[in-house]
Amino acid sequence: MLTRQHFPLRLASTFAMILTLVLASAPVASAQDEKRSSAFADVVKGVVFDPTTYAPALIGYDATMRDWNTSQPFFRNGFVEHNERFTVTGQPDDTALNYMVGRNQIFKDAMAAFAVSAAQNATSRIVEQALLQRFPNHRKVVKSIGMRSLGMCRRWLSWRFESGPSPDSSASPPTFPSSPSRF
Repeated sequence: MLTRQHFPLRLASTFAMILTLVLASAPVASAQDEKRSSAFADVVKGVVFDPTTYAPALIGYDATMRDWNTSQPFFRNGFVEHNERFTVTGQPDDTALNYMVGRNQIFKDAMAAFAVSAAQNATSRIVEQALLQRFPNHRKVVKSIGMRSLGMCRRWLSWRFESGPSPDSSASPPTFPSSPSRF
């Protein structure tokens, strides 16, 4: 499920799609008759075989699951969860969710990260293909600009998710309640 944090990404993706349509609709004249695969196949192949499509989801899932697994003994002994996304009431410093419910939440987060990463990679590849069709003699320049812009977009997303209104703070250590109680 997409949240308000994903709105700028959807806006940027929409803008990139419109830009792609504008650039792709412009006629391209070239004296070279090169055999190239279709733009769609290049985009799909680029997204599927790019490890950065899967890495954020896999790393995030692994790190959050390790934190969730190592926090369980603390929760059983009266500690509380600081991350409001993993509490029963949705408030910070409260009783943690059931293990399976928390595990499902972590999986949903990983799938959302995968979807965002795949959409970002696909959009970047589409724009790159449109530019390559428009400027076929400048492949190296277009590819290097594409890689730099993709890196800048990833850094911006990383910064945005870290400093957003409700960042994932599950990596913070659990705190002990003022009056410990057994669950």
